[in-house]
Amino acid sequence: MLNKGSTSPGRRMLPFDGMRGIAAVGVTAFHVNPTSPFMFWAWTFVDMFFVLSGFLIGTILYRGISEGTLSLKNFWIRRILRIWPVYYLMLAVVTLWTLLSPELHMSFKSFMQSLVFLQFTGGYIHPGVSWNNMMWHYIPWFSHSWSIAVEEQFYLLLPILLWMFGTRARGIFLIVIAALALSQFLLYADFVPNLLGTRMQGLALGLLLVPLSQWLHQADGNIQAKRRSLVLLILAVSFAIGLCTMVPLFMQIFPVLWNGVVVESDIIKNFVLKGTLGMALIYFAIVGFVVAFPKGMFARMLSTPVLVYLGGISYGLYMIHVPVEGMIATSRGRHLSEDSLSINVIYWIVILSLAALSKILIEDRFNAYKDRYPVFSNTPKPRL
Repeated sequence: MLNKGSTSPGRRMLPFDGMRGIAAVGVTAFHVNPTSPFMFWAWTFVDMFFVLSGFLIGTILYRGISEGTLSLKNFWIRRILRIWPVYYLMLAVVTLWTLLSPELHMSFKSFMQSLVFLQFTGGYIHPGVSWNNMMWHYIPWFSHSWSIAVEEQFYLLLPILLWMFGTRARGIFLIVIAALALSQFLLYADFVPNLLGTRMQGLALGLLLVPLSQWLHQADGNIQAKRRSLVLLILAVSFAIGLCTMVPLFMQIFPVLWNGVVVESDIIKNFVLKGTLGMALIYFAIVGFVVAFPKGMFARMLSTPVLVYLGGISYGLYMIHVPVEGMIATSRGRHLSEDSLSINVIYWIVILSLAALSKILIEDRFNAYKDRYPVFSNTPKPRL
């Protein structure tokens, strides 16, 4: 996964770009029509992003900490260069639009209050609060940024945990088990389901793939074949558990949406409580399968040019699509799900075009500065 001879992460794995492309399009389709009986579950694609982040970021930190070559400052700088430019540009656009729009007028006092909630930490203080509604009051059409806040908090917390518990498999297993137990406890304790504490199942399971990957690929021949069989068994059991969890939940909601009836809040809450871990297990198995067979047929299917391209613009697409949806819905007085097919087609053309421009004009330019901040130093540092 990493080029041992370099000071920065190695080449991108194209199947993971393909997964990002699928996830970004899926989440966008969900926001366009969240009550569709076929797309209502697509919000779970966020958890695919989390599993990928848990594995990829965990792999970088695993190598740097275990070898004593990690520059934590540079790691954080590189994350800032990747996330902040587009994030704060969209925040500025949405905030300016909200302040100036007569339909979405927001007072300066409310704007200053909104700054307190930008990183989605207030939910720990006020459990049970509907976080999307809270954010809607302060910054309309920006509540989807909760997942970016979760990622940022993960980048801050994981290096500390790996230094505390070590990078051996035993230490990582302890982190994963504790994270899964804590996240489920907080969910059932009625904390907001959009916090790091309540949505770290996917991140934790992605991190679990790091020692499994190391263990698998450090062996050769018959030993590797036996280890791959055991890894596949783990992935199959995880997929089966996730599927057995999700199918009853789907069967409960699908008929309701098919008949055009509003889903009761208790059903939605039950779906979130059980479905978050269930879908994380499914995505853990899918990502893990690519890790185990990086050159297999499934990996090659995910590496098709269209999916890889969508993965390359996935971050811009994710950040841009909700604000554009909001602007169109506000100007036309109805949600996209109630609008004409032509308007929906125009919407997709606009957000894909803006995402492509975001990559060319913003993301690629800031990412070029990342070469100045290598994650790994050539001289190992003393281990703590």
